[in-house]
Amino acid sequence: MQFSLKTLFIAVTAFAFVCGIAFAPPQLIGFFVLVLTLLFAPPVLVAGGVYLREKLQAFCIGGASMSCLVVLSIFGSFSFYGVFNNLFGNVNEVDLIYTKIYLAILWVLIVISGFLGIGMRYLASRIHAPKVHGETTRKIDEPMSWGGIVDRP
Repeated sequence: MQFSLKTLFIAVTAFAFVCGIAFAPPQLIGFFVLVLTLLFAPPVLVAGGVYLREKLQAFCIGGASMSCLVVLSIFGSFSFYGVFNNLFGNVNEVDLIYTKIYLAILWVLIVISGFLGIGMRYLASRIHAPKVHGETTRKIDEPMSWGGIVDRP
């Protein structure tokens, strides 16, 4: 698989933009940006799974499953309950930084899950892909096997 320089520059620019939005502003603003994007990720990915096609659809389906788990874990239990409790008081900057790193790791898991969805789509398409010149992988007169059970005509 080859990547052009244009693709590499776009990926680096997008990553720098995301890091700039999430980590450059004051800690509390970056925290809210990460939380809100994580909360809006499942509906956006589900819509992408419905309306997009091919690799983007597979990415959205893979990412949607992980993003739903991430949203449930956000409201489950972890360190930023203390951030919400101290929101209008004195917020500890170190807790905000650790919480933002945790939220960024959750975003990385969503992206990895999306790429695993693309990989599974690729493997599934390779299993049922026809051979060269329009030949199928199984002849019509051949019995079909379903996990050890053979279909006899």
